[in-house]
Amino acid sequence: MLYRRFCQFIQQNELIVAGEPLIIGISGGPDSVVLGHLLKRWQLEHGGSFWVAHIHHGLRKEADGEAELVARLAEEWGFSFHPKRLELTRIAQERSESLQTAARRERLKFFRELAGIAGAGKVALGHQANDQAETVLFWFLRGCGPAGLAGIRPSADLGWGRLVHPLLPFWRDEVLKYLQQHQLSFAVDKSNLEPKYLRNRLRLELLPHLQAEYNPKISQHLAGLASRLREVEEYLAMQANLVYQQLALTCAPGELRVAVSALASLPPALLAVLWPKFINEIGASTQDFGASHYHELAALLNPGKSGSFCHLPGAVVVRREFDQLLFNIHYQPPDRLPAVYLDLGEPVQWGDYQFCLETAQKIAAAQKNTLYLDAAKLELPLIIRGIEAGDRISSQGRRKKVKRYLNKNRIPISERAKLPIIISGSQVVCLAGIRLADGFATTADCQEIYCLSWSAVK
Repeated sequence: MLYRRFCQFIQQNELIVAGEPLIIGISGGPDSVVLGHLLKRWQLEHGGSFWVAHIHHGLRKEADGEAELVARLAEEWGFSFHPKRLELTRIAQERSESLQTAARRERLKFFRELAGIAGAGKVALGHQANDQAETVLFWFLRGCGPAGLAGIRPSADLGWGRLVHPLLPFWRDEVLKYLQQHQLSFAVDKSNLEPKYLRNRLRLELLPHLQAEYNPKISQHLAGLASRLREVEEYLAMQANLVYQQLALTCAPGELRVAVSALASLPPALLAVLWPKFINEIGASTQDFGASHYHELAALLNPGKSGSFCHLPGAVVVRREFDQLLFNIHYQPPDRLPAVYLDLGEPVQWGDYQFCLETAQKIAAAQKNTLYLDAAKLELPLIIRGIEAGDRISSQGRRKKVKRYLNKNRIPISERAKLPIIISGSQVVCLAGIRLADGFATTADCQEIYCLSWSAVK
């Protein structure tokens, strides 16, 4: 009976195609052993080359016996056995990751390597309905939206292949009954009983409490919620893909730009699906993202948020620059350049520009990047430096913030560190290429004229 439902679920969701190679992740626990046994029966009817992937994390002594058990089962079933041993503690420390995060990353890495060798496009795992209920509750406690509450998908895209979960409709008691009926050997991972892990506490403490005190069918309801939300999530994903294809995105390695105006009018439900796509586009993972992070992103779309930014998990930084959102991974602010001094006849370089100050006999026709100044009003040498907080420039009889002119000329924050400001004594002479301060321009009765010019360094 269970095998028949197993085959129906595979066919309804197109999880496995007859005759194709398949990687099967088997730990030796009850779920994965039942998965392997059922897939052996499937293989006898439909063919295909099946490879067993087993990972020893190097954390428990009992794992040696588990590897031997899986090797023996694979031999009985006629599957190719491929073990891998890790030093997970060292790997996690080197990458400053939790053991769970490191284990997941290393498992997927191993699956990808093995799939490449086997020519397989799918990896089958033994998650079942109780795992689904625990997953939904886990993401609910983290404040996740529809994508997280949709839980474990029957088939999930990995980019290079797919994870398939043929046991998803079955409950733990059905799995244990199948083990007993077919007298299958399996291992018990004692770490699954340790309450220090949140997943274990959900399974061992919270779900039994909810079942006993509130609703005996809480697990079934959670799994059913996942199924319903998965339908909603799939529809939203389809709509989000259509929107994503129409957006004018500017992409570079580790960076993405998108217009705020293109996002601000979208429904929040669509934005919730688009945010992870933007994060993934720059090569980052959203595994550690929660609802609060997506709320931060949505807030950047509000009016008056230009110049705001948020730091997100995985070294992701998102900045609002006028009508642009900039997504960066491992973003580092540009270094502040040291100030340089500019004197008559001694050209200097600051950043990407070369500056020159010379005496002029008369004012020539207006030229780009050239200013004629009243020499008597200047205190030499001039100082060329980057813009600093609090800088003000005299304009129309008032001292106004330099930031005002930067905003007026829509200079992105990412470009402001490269913009030079010219100082005489303690006064701002000009914001190069943008604004000349009052009181420094030549007049009809000035005695000496200086010509300040600058050009890009090639």
